[in-house]
Amino acid sequence: MTNVLEGEIMDYPLLETLADISYIAGVKNYYSGSSREDISTFIWWAKEFQKIHSQTNWNESLLDYILTIEEYTEKKINESNFEISKNKLGTNSLIDF
Repeated sequence: MTNVLEGEIMDYPLLETLADISYIAGVKNYYSGSSREDISTFIWWAKEFQKIHSQTNWNESLLDYILTIEEYTEKKINESNFEISKNKLGTNSLIDF
């Protein structure tokens, strides 16, 4: 699906994926020490996720998008070498918010 905003053609699924990955990483307190590096990483992860799931029809798939993107992001975070601290509620789950 492509949306037009102020004359720009946007790749909505990619932007949604990027927003979801950024949100999940924030909830997980992921921070490398460089916000620019983190943004670049999240963009890369979003592109990779979109490539992996390019043939997935989320409306007809048995896969749940939210669960899948959360699992993917957690996997990518775990593959990185960054220390994840507990959030203020003492957990790292999206369902606690």
